[in-house]
Amino acid sequence: MMTRAASIIIRMQEIENPFRVRRRWSLVVAGLGALGMGIMLIASARNPYLDIWWVGVALPSVFLLLFGGADALISSLSGSVAVRDIKHLVAGNYFIHWSYTEDEWRHFAETDWGRTKRNALLESAISMIAFTILGLIVGLLKGEGIRSFVVGLLVGLSGGLVIGPFMFGAGGYLQGKKAYRERMAATGEVYIGPKAVYTLGVYARLAGWGTKLGWVAIEQGDPKTLSLISRHPFLQSSSTTVRVPIPHGKDEEAKAVIARLSAKP
Repeated sequence: MMTRAASIIIRMQEIENPFRVRRRWSLVVAGLGALGMGIMLIASARNPYLDIWWVGVALPSVFLLLFGGADALISSLSGSVAVRDIKHLVAGNYFIHWSYTEDEWRHFAETDWGRTKRNALLESAISMIAFTILGLIVGLLKGEGIRSFVVGLLVGLSGGLVIGPFMFGAGGYLQGKKAYRERMAATGEVYIGPKAVYTLGVYARLAGWGTKLGWVAIEQGDPKTLSLISRHPFLQSSSTTVRVPIPHGKDEEAKAVIARLSAKP
């Protein structure tokens, strides 16, 4: 029979960067941006009158390159911190450790996957609308008549159509799909500690440099979940939400965890 220590060692060896799917996708996005920039540089060298198309294609490419590269770097750095936190959790440094029946876990996996798909669609739509409005505003402020309006509209539409689904929607969708597949393949567990929460396929840092716990509460529903939101102290609009199912009969434990996490250090 495997000892508890041996089980912990195996778990620690199997832990991977929970952001690896997002990191790979961000590198793909950055590569597409670099490709678009290269194509437009060659085209503009041959035809200096491609200014409208340059704005419409090159600017989204720049956004993809910058956002994709920055997100890949952040995913790599955050991943190393995440692996360390997860190892601490599975080694016993947690407030609570929940396990589930197969039915409880599969029901949660299906419910959370549906929420992830809706959020990805919403993020794509919001970013598309925001970029379109921004492009129109820039075009109008330039004040060169209909030509500026057309260029601004082109920038906004191309930026929204490319950056919205590729950068914001697809990243969250792919990360959520990975978590869903892992959850459906095996009944998971949940670890909640003073600095992080981890469940199969999902991790969030709750305390430490650059993050703090913004909110924690029980959400009623089917299933009932414990929802935790971590925020960046200097950028309150940037947040990560993790929902974990509360096992049957564990409501008091969930309330105790909320009290410990909410306590002032």
